[in-house]
Amino acid sequence: MRIQNKTSILALLSLVLLVGLLTACGSSSTAQPKFESKTNETDASQALPANAEQASESKTITLYVGSELADCTGVAPQKCMLVKENPDDEYVMFYDQIAGFEYEEGYEYELLVQVEKVENPPADASNLKYTLVEEVSKTPVDAAEVATGPSLEGVLWVLQSYANANVLPDTKITVEFQDGKLSGNTGCNRYFGAYQQDDEALEIAVGGKTTMACPEPIMAQEQAYLAALGEAATFEIADGQLTIANADGDVILTYAADQPPELVGTDWQLVSYNNDKGGLVSSSATELITAIFGEDGKLAGFSGCNNYHAAYEVDGETISIGPAATTRKMCAEPQNVMEDELGYLLALERVATFEIKDDKLTMYDEEGTRQLVYRVAGAEIAAEAGAEPATGDQPVAAATYRTLLPSDIGDALLVILTLNPDGTVKLITDHLDDPAGEGPVEQGGRWETTEDGRVTITIVADDGEETIYEFELKDGHLRALKYDVTLFGGKGLPLHEYEPTVASTAKRAFVTLDLTAGAPLDPFFVSVNGGGDLDASALGEGCKGFIHEQPVVSIDWEGDADFAEIFFFSDHDPTLVIRTPDGEYLCSDDTNPLLLDPTIEIPNPTKGEYDIWVGSYQPGQLLPGVLVLTTRPDVNIGTFSLDNLITRASVPEVLTTEIGHLEAEQFFQSVQKHQGDIVKVEAGGEPLTVEISSEGTVPAFDFTFENVQCNGFVSDFPDYVFEWTGEAEQLAIYFEGDEDSTLVVVTPGPGIACNDDAVAGDNLNPMLLISEPAEGLYAVFVGRLNQEEPVSGELTITDVASVQPEPLAPADQ
Repeated sequence: MRIQNKTSILALLSLVLLVGLLTACGSSSTAQPKFESKTNETDASQALPANAEQASESKTITLYVGSELADCTGVAPQKCMLVKENPDDEYVMFYDQIAGFEYEEGYEYELLVQVEKVENPPADASNLKYTLVEEVSKTPVDAAEVATGPSLEGVLWVLQSYANANVLPDTKITVEFQDGKLSGNTGCNRYFGAYQQDDEALEIAVGGKTTMACPEPIMAQEQAYLAALGEAATFEIADGQLTIANADGDVILTYAADQPPELVGTDWQLVSYNNDKGGLVSSSATELITAIFGEDGKLAGFSGCNNYHAAYEVDGETISIGPAATTRKMCAEPQNVMEDELGYLLALERVATFEIKDDKLTMYDEEGTRQLVYRVAGAEIAAEAGAEPATGDQPVAAATYRTLLPSDIGDALLVILTLNPDGTVKLITDHLDDPAGEGPVEQGGRWETTEDGRVTITIVADDGEETIYEFELKDGHLRALKYDVTLFGGKGLPLHEYEPTVASTAKRAFVTLDLTAGAPLDPFFVSVNGGGDLDASALGEGCKGFIHEQPVVSIDWEGDADFAEIFFFSDHDPTLVIRTPDGEYLCSDDTNPLLLDPTIEIPNPTKGEYDIWVGSYQPGQLLPGVLVLTTRPDVNIGTFSLDNLITRASVPEVLTTEIGHLEAEQFFQSVQKHQGDIVKVEAGGEPLTVEISSEGTVPAFDFTFENVQCNGFVSDFPDYVFEWTGEAEQLAIYFEGDEDSTLVVVTPGPGIACNDDAVAGDNLNPMLLISEPAEGLYAVFVGRLNQEEPVSGELTITDVASVQPEPLAPADQ
């Protein structure tokens, strides 16, 4: 489109002078209408169309109006329509208004206009009035034709080349400019930003993008393209092409205007429909549904089971459809086809507006809610994804696939992808043991395979937003070619086939423990089964093997230690994975080339939960063994042995001689049978001490009394009996021996009290504290833990507060 702009300065001055003379002489010559071919004169009274020039009192003329407004200056800067009287003429500016005419950019008009003379018009106004008689035609202008004008907006631009490089095959890079904002697709990710335009000057700032991951060549192309956008300095639009140059004038981006398909005559294939229950849905039946809008105002197609037809009316972007008439077949396949057919036909009747963008037709109801989404039949969804050619070794089969990935929320991210035979798909993502308790997220969509074995998965969100994933089957598992990095991380998305009947979200660990540094349970060890069917390699560098979705052990760690060492003791070839409280994954395979059991050492372990998995090299393999955690430097996987940790004398399974045995009642009776002296101990008196040597053989741990559990080997008669008199807040009974020992005391009532160590882990000497002791007889039994040696020492009885036996440290301290 061109604007006539050839009036010479000399002709302009002559005309102005002529008008001045005529006005001075009081001439009755008719004033000219406000058409103009220049943009910098306030008194624009030139370039009069012939029919308007001949107007006397009233005249009807034909005007052709262009599809764009142009900058012009009348009394002040303004926008002018571009008009002409004959189709072959060049456009000139029109400074006035046409009463009754509503102009819309993007359309060319043919108008019948009545021109009337105005008596005594204002000095800065035309003496002609223009009134619309008839709008003969209103024709939309193609995007390519609009693109020849100066505006960037209103066009979807498709990249042809960047920085002297051609766009990779099967990738489509786009950009749209509108009201200072831009958006588009890099062939892998959607991006957005802002721009400023001043005539042919152009400045672009890319604000952000989505985080899908694609093959490396496409990611490199994306990076180069976005960098080139940021270097934009000028632009030019000509012959349907947009070229952008940098500050040096070098062309860095070349686009072509996209030609969207027409509503009428295009073969549309349904992607999803609104079921009027909360959002867009799709299934294997929806992809069977088609629509063709005929030029005769009739819509026809296939609705999944039946053929249908309906009348429709279009006015610009508004549309009304239906109701539809159908054939009357009943179908059982695909699943839910009749439900989908009815839902689709009802959605047609709710349609009020539509939009065509790229190869997609979207229809909305009166409130702007999406009702139907189509794509051009046969259009490849994967074309925009730009994935690399598949190198898979097998076609993808309908099955359930799973993996376990690192997670900043909970233990790990469990991913379950089910490809159903009917073409539908279910994606479950679950942050295991999420502290917020959000639980698994389930999404649906569809999947399809290509001739080269690649699978395209389209996940449809509740709001209708579609996310496209691409996979190939490689080395027995699904390998992601395109996926969401924000959700799944940047280390890949390998999915392994799993039986659908057992695919479920994980629960807590098989064993959960609370451990504190310095506790007597050091080393701590527990027998567990390792192995599973989830590939651990995606969790972190060096992670190997197949693990269960649940940790075998979760440890809530307290206290301070210089280090903690965890290893798995077995006669197989296991692997080890540990998730630390800060979400880091630590992995081990072999301790050394000769020792195939794994070991992980954690310096200065922090407080919190440690989740532990034991893996196997074959999926589904069961590996029994002993998981060990220690903070002791003398314990490691090379020296670990139960014989070294438990130093009791060996006891045969079948005894050749009988050992003593007493029931609880016999303990009580033994007090009455005591033949020795009974010493009276009074409250407030001096502490009583007595030397005792015990060689007991009766296992005190073999009986319980009111849930009291005793330990050690004691005699069948008390080692000491005393009578307590008086009142005291507390009675202390303790034994200071030369070996690890225990105490069993029969109290009045009768009752039984027991103790093994006064201070767990630090003092092996036993002590009992009896609050508000009752008056009466007390029988004391001193037990030993080593049946090979007697235990000797001093027994003390006192009501003095805050007493403690002399410490007897464990042998390794």
